[in-house]
Amino acid sequence: MTLIVDAKEQMARNGVQQWNDAYPNEAVVSADIYHKSLWLYGSANNACVTIVRHGSQFFVKRLMVGSEQAGHGIASQMIDDVVSQSISSNADGVRILTNHTNQPMINLVRKKHFSQINQLVMPDRPQFGNFIDFQKDVQSMKASTN
Repeated sequence: MTLIVDAKEQMARNGVQQWNDAYPNEAVVSADIYHKSLWLYGSANNACVTIVRHGSQFFVKRLMVGSEQAGHGIASQMIDDVVSQSISSNADGVRILTNHTNQPMINLVRKKHFSQINQLVMPDRPQFGNFIDFQKDVQSMKASTN
């Protein structure tokens, strides 16, 4: 929960309008742990990401890096790990949904060669405007490594 508080503070400082006081919360984190979808990073668990598989797609959710570790490439490594895991799990792709104000994530997924496939307004967060849906096709990556 300390990491969530820190991530919300980082977002507020950077004008990112993606999360609110009610989300994410302890119940969301508990569900991630229960479903074994939360990946922790760093010796002090100062970064984490939730990975959910739906059908042939891996969905990246709630990627967070603690303030003291931000800018050290941890988020980039996390995305690389998800892509690698999706390839080894025979998934078709990796998806990331982020708010239009979340420039650090938008820049990262573009650097990692994700393609924008859609924009939408979240029904439970219309006040935050558009969310951008990015996808990376990993089947072509698997074919090129064989």
